[in-house]
Amino acid sequence: MSPTPRSGREETAAVLVAIALASIGAVFWLRNDNAPATCCPPTTRSLGAAIPADPGVRTGQLVNGLRYFVRANKAPKQRAELRLVVNAGAVLEEDDQRGLAHAVEHMAFRGTRKFPRRAVVDYLQSIGMRAGEDINARTNQDEAVYRFTVPTNRPGVLDTAMAILADMAHDVTFDPEEARTEGGIVFSEWRSTRGARDRLSHDRDALLLAGSRYAKRPTIGDTVVLRRFDVRAMRRFYTDWYRPELMAVVVVGDFDAPTVEQQVKRQFSVLPTSPTPRARPSVDVPGVLPSRATTLTDAEATGDACVAVVSTPRSATAAHCGLSDGAHSGVVARHPERTPRGRGRSAWVSIAQRRNRLARDRSPAGG
Repeated sequence: MSPTPRSGREETAAVLVAIALASIGAVFWLRNDNAPATCCPPTTRSLGAAIPADPGVRTGQLVNGLRYFVRANKAPKQRAELRLVVNAGAVLEEDDQRGLAHAVEHMAFRGTRKFPRRAVVDYLQSIGMRAGEDINARTNQDEAVYRFTVPTNRPGVLDTAMAILADMAHDVTFDPEEARTEGGIVFSEWRSTRGARDRLSHDRDALLLAGSRYAKRPTIGDTVVLRRFDVRAMRRFYTDWYRPELMAVVVVGDFDAPTVEQQVKRQFSVLPTSPTPRARPSVDVPGVLPSRATTLTDAEATGDACVAVVSTPRSATAAHCGLSDGAHSGVVARHPERTPRGRGRSAWVSIAQRRNRLARDRSPAGG
């Protein structure tokens, strides 16, 4: 489409407006360029230092080794959040269990001794809770976390929810018939991780974590193992690692904290200890990496990314500022230092500039 003709007066006005905007932008840029960086004020606190405890949290450890954390919180009203945290994930799997740490999480919702088959989900849905929103769980390489949101204005509901979590912690039945159904669901989740972004992330982790067990134990697992969906291998993982001394229970909500603390003790003290517990290994990640450069490509990728990953000693000061660059309508991202659950000797900081190849270029002649 051809541009509409303008009069000389309009062109003069447009030039004056452009000059004014450019002047304001230049002043703003100079002020910001000369201003001290305040986005990430440095801290000298050691990365290994313990985070100060919240005095409002009631915490303790049961005789069987399980730790608990209870805190009253009045917002949102008449709600409580429950978490069962298990210090066991995919990194602990044997070769015939690759992907089964995640499968154990699924099977916990498929029946326990006191809540057989679909009774767990059926009960929670009967009190108005929604699967996926209020009833959920996740597993990664280091841990499994089970999450319930329940009302506190209905008698007995919070206590029953704790009883369900306690049963999940030590009495999952691993019903073979339920496993056949759940196996297809887990395999469909594996299919959902086959996109270009997932493949590139896998290749990146294989490079950064080379030499570590983390590089060999992606949470989603191995297709050969998932197709077999061996209940005995799942039960072996569950017996080895779902132990009270590797667990914590967190309850936060609109309730009387001393009363709930007693409920936690009553429900979770019944968890038995293992007569022959396996030592939970500490899995390291690589230390400070040597300088290197590599290119990762995928035929289905829809964007470009240039990523600088800096490996720093864990004693380094935690101060990292982000950058921004609109040259490609892109983003320069920042990530805090990280290692899986802080077990490694180093931290990574990455700065990434991305450009979406599918975005339309802006040009003076564009319309």
